[in-house]
Amino acid sequence: MKKSIFNLMTILMVAMMSICFVSCGDDDDDDNNGIAGTWVDDYTIMELGKDGSYYAYDPRFPEDGYRKGTYTYNSSQKLMSVSIVAVPGQNSAYKRTYLVQTLTSTTLVLIETQYGDTHYYTRK
Repeated sequence: MKKSIFNLMTILMVAMMSICFVSCGDDDDDDNNGIAGTWVDDYTIMELGKDGSYYAYDPRFPEDGYRKGTYTYNSSQKLMSVSIVAVPGQNSAYKRTYLVQTLTSTTLVLIETQYGDTHYYTRK
């Protein structure tokens, strides 16, 4: 009898420990649904901050190959809007909207809604 009670208690303890380990996870939604981070394509390094900051630059042109601004990401519509406020050699700010075709932990594919250009990024 003592052995069967011990076995039952052991099984219950193992089951409770597995539930505790499975339920402990990071569910914080503080990185704009996974899009925040540093992304790289063939020419551009794009930094999307958790705070909505946007910075993109082309290392081939260190003096004037950068863009600064802000972005928002609507995960339900899969749309990312970028507002550029600083562009070397230009006096006007502008806005671009992208359809987020693919977003994984390593891949980001954006389709520019105005021109239809597709941009393929990997996470750095």
